[in-house]
Amino acid sequence: MSELNTIEIDTDTVEVYAFPPPLEAGTREVADGKQRKPETLTGLWGWIAHRLEVPPWGQALIVVLIATFLAIGSTLWSGFGKLTDINIRLTVIDTRLGLQAGINLIGEVKEYAARGDNALAIQTVENMKSLVAVAKEKKVPPPPGYFARTLTLLDDVKSTEPAVASKLFGARIALTEYHSALEPPPDIPKNLMKIQLEPGTIIPPISVDNRAVYRITDSLQLRRGIHVSSDGAIINALDIPSGTTIFIVPTLPSELPDPTITGLIMLGGSQVLDGAKWKNVVFFNTHIVYRDGNATLDGIRFVNCTFDLPENERGTQLANYAALEKHFLAL
Repeated sequence: MSELNTIEIDTDTVEVYAFPPPLEAGTREVADGKQRKPETLTGLWGWIAHRLEVPPWGQALIVVLIATFLAIGSTLWSGFGKLTDINIRLTVIDTRLGLQAGINLIGEVKEYAARGDNALAIQTVENMKSLVAVAKEKKVPPPPGYFARTLTLLDDVKSTEPAVASKLFGARIALTEYHSALEPPPDIPKNLMKIQLEPGTIIPPISVDNRAVYRITDSLQLRRGIHVSSDGAIINALDIPSGTTIFIVPTLPSELPDPTITGLIMLGGSQVLDGAKWKNVVFFNTHIVYRDGNATLDGIRFVNCTFDLPENERGTQLANYAALEKHFLAL
C-alpha cells in the first residue's frame, strides 16, 4: 500500500472566505460590511450620532435627555405664563384696593376740614391723588360707579381754607385725567392722505370733505360765524410748539355767532375751548385749556388728555363733564 502524502496548512496565513451569516434580529448591514444596531435617533440628530459613532444605548440616553428637557421647558414656560397672569391680576386687585382706600381718605379729609386741621386735610388729599395716579399710570379700570361716587364725595367736602379747596380741585382734575387715560383711542386709518396746512391758515366756512390727515406746525385761525364740519378728518398738531393752541378763536365782541367745529379728531397740541361750539370732536393726547368763557360741548371725547381749568363752578362742571361722560354742556 502506498504511503499517502500529508499536506500541512499554516492556518495563520490562510484567509477564510464565507458567505455572510444570517443577520441577527434587530441588526442591519451597512456599506462597510459591518453589522450595526439600528440608530435610535433620526434626522439631524441621527446623522450626528452616526458620524460620532454613538452606540444605540447612548442614542437612547440622548433621546431620554432631550424629551426630559422639552418636558421641563414646556412646564416652565406654562408656569411662567401663569405667573405673569397672576401678577397682572394681583396688580389690578392691589390698584383697585388703593382706589377704595382713596375713597375712604375723602371721608377723612371731610373730618379734618370740619375741625380746621388743614395740614392733615391737605396731606390726605395728596395721598388720595397718589393712589389715583398709580391707577392712571397702570391704566387699571376702577370698579363700576367709581367716578360718580368719588366726585360726589368730593362735592360734599366743604372748606373755607383756600389751600384745602385748591387741593380738592386738584383731586377732581386727577380723577378727570384718570378717566381720560382709560378712554379708547379713535380709529385712525393708516392709508389716509396727508395734507400740509401753512401756519396761520384761515379755515373757510366749508366742510372738510376729505377724511385726511391735516398736518400743522402752528395755529389755525377760526372766524366767527363759520362751521367747520367733517366726518373724522384728523388735525395732526404733534409738531406745533408746546402750549400753542390748535384753533385760535376770536375773542372780541361780535354780532356773528361763535364758530362751530364738528366731527374732527384733534391729535396732540393744546386747545382753548372758549368762544366756540364743539360737537362730536375727539381730543386725543391734547392739553385742554378753559378760561372761564362761553363754550358749548356736545358729544365730546377726551382721550388721554390733560386739563387746565379754573377753580370755580364752571371749571368743576367741565371736569365732571369729562369724567362722567356727560353728553352736553353749555358754559
